[in-house]
Amino acid sequence: MTQIRLQSAELEAMIDPQGGKVLRLISRPLGGHVLHENPAGGLFPMLPVANRVAGNRFMLRGEEVVLPQHGADDTFFLHGDGWLQRWQVITVTQSGCLLQLRSWHPCGYDYTAQLCYQLETSSLHASLTLTHCGEQPMIYGCGFHPFFAF
Repeated sequence: MTQIRLQSAELEAMIDPQGGKVLRLISRPLGGHVLHENPAGGLFPMLPVANRVAGNRFMLRGEEVVLPQHGADDTFFLHGDGWLQRWQVITVTQSGCLLQLRSWHPCGYDYTAQLCYQLETSSLHASLTLTHCGEQPMIYGCGFHPFFAF
């Protein structure tokens, strides 16, 4: 599936399963874009980590966890890689969608994530649920990267 168009009485959103991102959010009453247009999306999910981790590694239960590298940053596992992967489209309605991502990394990240975007009259509700599937406990961080225009 390509991009997903969502509509409510006052909003229109374009969701891209590649990266699970909101490409565009337009408010009819405000007469324009709520999010800056950005190649990474105006709002994208950051997981399984949300920021830079010093040295791209940390200690957990006495063992060093070395985070993977990815092409978006030469030094860090910046914002994780959920925003770089293709999410599976589970359901789509006129005003909402549910996306899912299954991911595994040798460093210990082994998870399923669900991402829900729902437009109501004049609101965008975004929720991100992450479930660890591995046998050993792991530390996670997740959130959304905003690019609000105002």
